[in-house]
Amino acid sequence: MKLATRPMRRAATVTRARSTLLIFGLLLLAACPGVLLPPERPTVTVNGLAVESASLLGLALRLDLSLANPNAYGIPLRAIDWEARLDGQPVARGRLDLSETIPAKGTAPVAATLTIGPAQALAIVAAIERGSARLGLAATLHFQTRFGDLAVDVAHEETVGQPAP
Repeated sequence: MKLATRPMRRAATVTRARSTLLIFGLLLLAACPGVLLPPERPTVTVNGLAVESASLLGLALRLDLSLANPNAYGIPLRAIDWEARLDGQPVARGRLDLSETIPAKGTAPVAATLTIGPAQALAIVAAIERGSARLGLAATLHFQTRFGDLAVDVAHEETVGQPAP
């Protein structure tokens, strides 16, 4: 009979130890902000979109952003998928890989250069020379979190060039 009770005592001890570890682990997770809850979305403000340079090789657009992180921990910005639009029509798209971390409960400026190839650049320059044109941008910013990719969309439009007399 003694042999039959020993495995049950060991099983009870193992179960008690696992329960204690589980409770300790849950308490530890609860003490760390943001571990159990998914992150809040950062706020993205477009401060400007301008032609930085133009050449035979293409056009460089400068995108100035202000990012605000409402979370209690830093959140890395890893990439921007973007699409340039001229008078509402897509003319170029691309992806820009980044390595910026937005500080906890803070803001950070981000400047990015978007490169547009020669054919698309000619269409933009021609529209600007004809007079006033709407240059727009639709972008998705990709933030890396412990829950995976956090995508934040932003759109912006500016009028460029001078109206025809």
